[in-house]
Amino acid sequence: MTFLSTESEDVCSRPNIEDYKSCQIWLEGYNSPSTKKAYKTHLSLFCKYHNTDPDSLVNLKIEQIKSMVLNYIIQLKKAAKQSCSKATAGELSVNSIKTYLAGVQSFLEFNDIALNWKKIAKYYPEPVSNSLRAYTKEEIAKLLSLADLRDRCLILLMASTGMRVGAIKSLKLKHITRLPHESTIGIVSVYPESKEHRYNALITGECLAYIDEYIDYRKKQHEKITEESYIIRDKFATTQ
Repeated sequence: MTFLSTESEDVCSRPNIEDYKSCQIWLEGYNSPSTKKAYKTHLSLFCKYHNTDPDSLVNLKIEQIKSMVLNYIIQLKKAAKQSCSKATAGELSVNSIKTYLAGVQSFLEFNDIALNWKKIAKYYPEPVSNSLRAYTKEEIAKLLSLADLRDRCLILLMASTGMRVGAIKSLKLKHITRLPHESTIGIVSVYPESKEHRYNALITGECLAYIDEYIDYRKKQHEKITEESYIIRDKFATTQ
């Protein structure tokens, strides 16, 4: 049994989650497109494995649903690879199993189906350690030496703040504040439109300088820059 769908899989083979009545209001509770997409995938895979759909699922007895959840976890554990290296299409790491139940748990809780998730958590596999580490200063310097102006801004934004790459696309110039008495240091509001996930992070003077240079370059290419302009925009061909 393949638990993770691939890009080549026929989209008709999985439920169209948003078409089900039990899902429509549930999904409206999430403003983040990435969270909404992930949760739809989680529930879709769960329903596909059990050959059911969300509307039918919520009408089952709670003991049936509990059994389905536990069986799903057990089967995922059997299919998952015992490493935390980057999975290829169709693969699942044991460290991701809990994540793949997040959308299922959210859906069930929204529909007032109260499972004891603390007990269920005992069935999750022990996470495996990884060898991930932060980039060294030397490695960042090498990346900067090879990157163009736009990519230098990207590298330093993430190195300065520790933000995820997914947070970059929502950042606008208005989300940067320069400290009045420390003009070489700035503050950026990360996930600025989210009440739950929004936070502030410091930006180094080096990063601010590259952003200023990048914005000035875009102005010279006749882009109209305002406070609503995105800090990082798509790449474009320069005018001759």
